Amino acid sequence: METRTASSAAVSEVLNVNNYLVWSVQVRTYLIAQDLWDIVEATDEYPKQEDDEAVSKAWSKKNAMALHVIQISCPQRICHVISLITSAKIAWETLESICSIPKSDYFEEEEESYVDWSNRTKTFLMKHDLWNIVETTPEPTTPAWSKKNALALYFIRESFGSDGFYLVEKISKAKDAWDTFAEKSKSSAHPDSDMALDLLEHYPELAIAPDYYGRSPVEVLAGMSFAYQSGNRLVYWKQWIYNSICIPLAHDTNQIPISIQKSEMEKCGQARNIGLAQGSVWNLLKFLEIDQIYDLKLLHHQSKKLLLRMCEVLPGLNIHQLENGKVMKAVKQGRVEFVTEILKTCPDLVWCREKSTGRSLFDLAVLHRQHEVFRFLCRSPAKKALFALVDSDRNTILHFAAMLEPSARRNTVPGAAFLMQREVQWYKEVESIVHPFMLEYTNTHGKRPRELLTESHKELVKEGEKWMKETASSCTVVAALIVTIMFAAAITVPGGNKQDSGLPTFLNEKVFMVFMICDALSLLSASTSLLMFLGILTSRYAEEDFLKSLPKKMIVGLSTLILSIATMMITFCASLFIILPGKSRVVIPIICLAIVPVTLFAWMQFHLLIDMVISTYASRILDKKATYGS
Repeated sequence: METRTASSAAVSEVLNVNNYLVWSVQVRTYLIAQDLWDIVEATDEYPKQEDDEAVSKAWSKKNAMALHVIQISCPQRICHVISLITSAKIAWETLESICSIPKSDYFEEEEESYVDWSNRTKTFLMKHDLWNIVETTPEPTTPAWSKKNALALYFIRESFGSDGFYLVEKISKAKDAWDTFAEKSKSSAHPDSDMALDLLEHYPELAIAPDYYGRSPVEVLAGMSFAYQSGNRLVYWKQWIYNSICIPLAHDTNQIPISIQKSEMEKCGQARNIGLAQGSVWNLLKFLEIDQIYDLKLLHHQSKKLLLRMCEVLPGLNIHQLENGKVMKAVKQGRVEFVTEILKTCPDLVWCREKSTGRSLFDLAVLHRQHEVFRFLCRSPAKKALFALVDSDRNTILHFAAMLEPSARRNTVPGAAFLMQREVQWYKEVESIVHPFMLEYTNTHGKRPRELLTESHKELVKEGEKWMKETASSCTVVAALIVTIMFAAAITVPGGNKQDSGLPTFLNEKVFMVFMICDALSLLSASTSLLMFLGILTSRYAEEDFLKSLPKKMIVGLSTLILSIATMMITFCASLFIILPGKSRVVIPIICLAIVPVTLFAWMQFHLLIDMVISTYASRILDKKATYGS
C-alpha cells in the first residue's frame, strides 16, 4: 500500500483506501480555505461559454485549481485512474466511490487463473453497473462516462493483483486495460516451468526464499488453484476428455506440440473433399475445446514436476521453516495434490498447528469441508492422537464438523437443502470416527457439538426448508394437472364406446392398449409424485430430515413426475394414431413436437436429479480402508 507523505500542503498523507475519511476532511478544509469547495459541491451544471464568457472562464479556472489539489493529494496509482476526468466534482465523487467499496469485494488474495479472475471481475462490474464501459466501444469523454471509466479501470487493475498497475500504467481506458490483461493471460498461459526447474537444480534454497512480500515459491505454489486438478472442476464430458489425454514424457514439456496439424494433402490442395472432412473434424475439436483441455492438463503436469522438485529441498528444514502457513493454506483451499506431496516428503508436518487458533490440519480440513484432503489425512497413523487435540477455544474436531464455515457454501450442491444434507453428512462421518467422550465435550462457550450444529445451522435450515417447499409446491401443481388430465382421458377414451356392450370401440387395437397402459402409468406415477411432494410440504424439517428423508422424497417425486410427463406424451401420441388412422403425414410431425416439452423438462431436471442421487447415495467423505502413504 502506498502511504508516502503528500507533496501538497492540502493533506499530510496521500489518499489510500484506508484513510479516506481523514484525507477527505483535510482536502475539503483546504478547498474551503482557498474558496474552491463550491466547485466540488455544486449541483448546477457548469456555465457555458456562450451564455457568459467571463463567468465560464472564472468557473473553469476554479475547477482546474480544485482538480489540481485533488490530483496532487493522490498517489500515482489513484491519480492514474482519474486522468481523463476534467471536473473536480466528478473526480471527488469517483474517489469517494472507490474508497466506499471494501477491497475484499474485488480483490482475491488467492492465486487464480485468468478465467476465474475474468468471471469474478465481470460479475463485480455488472453488479456495480460498470460492465458496459468494458463491453461497448469507447464513448465520448462525457462526465458520466469518465466517472464510470475511472471506476471500472481502478477495479479491473486492482483486482488483477500487484502487477496490474505496471501492466496498464500508460492506459487510461477500462476497455483497453481489460484487453491488455486478456493478452497478458494468453502469453503467460504456460509458465516457464523448465526455467524454474533449472533454477532449483542449481539453487535449491530458492524454493523457500521469500520475495518482496515475504512469500516463498512453495507458498505461492500452494495457493495457485489453477495449477492443480482439484482447483479446476470440469463438467462431466470435459472431465472425460481430460482423463483421456496422455501427456508425453518429454524433457521440455513447454515444447510439446499441442496443436492438431492438418494433413499435407490438405495443404497442397490435392484432395479437396478430404480436406473438407478434416476441416469439419478440426472445427469439432475446436468446439470441444480439446486444445484448452490439453493446455490445462499440461499445466497441471508441469506444476506437479515443479512441486516434486521443491519437495526435494524440504527435508533438511525444521518444522517451523517448513510450515510457515504453506500447508495450512493448501488444506483450507483443498489443494490435495500439494498436501499429499508435502506430507509424503515431510510426515512430521501432520502435527503442525495454526498459530493464532491452535487448529490442526484435521480441524481445518473438516471446518472448510475439504473431503479429499481429510480423506488423505485420515491415512496417517497419528490420526487418533490428532483427533483428541483441541484448539485455543477447546473446540474438538467434532465441534468443527458442527460449525458452518462460509467457504462451505462454495460446494457444488443443488440448493440450500442439499448443502444442509452435506453438513449433516460431515457431522455424522466425523462422529463415527471420534471417541464417544467427544459427543459431550464442551468448548469455552459451554457448547456441545450437537448444540453447536443446531445453533450454527439455523439459517441454513430455514433456507433449505424454503427451497424444498418452493420446489415441491411448483411440482405439486404440475402433478395435480397430470392426474386430472389422465383420469379424464381414461374415462373418455378416443373413439368412444360401443352402444350395445359399452366397451371401447378400439379395444382390440394394439395402439389402444398402448394408450391405456401409458395412461395408467402416467396417472399412477403422477399420483405418486403428488404424494411425495405433499410429504415434503408437511415435513418437520429437523436437521436429521435433511440427511435421508427429505432428499429421498424429492428424488422419488421428481423421478415419477418425469415418468408421468413422458407417459402422458406417449398417451397423447397413441390417441392421435387412433383418431387419425393412415394420416402419418399429420401425426408424425405432431409426435415430434410432442417430444420437445418432455425432453426440455427432463434435460432441465436431469442434472438436479443426478446431483441429488449422488449426494444422497454415493457421497462418501471417508475411505476407511485406505492407509497413509498409499
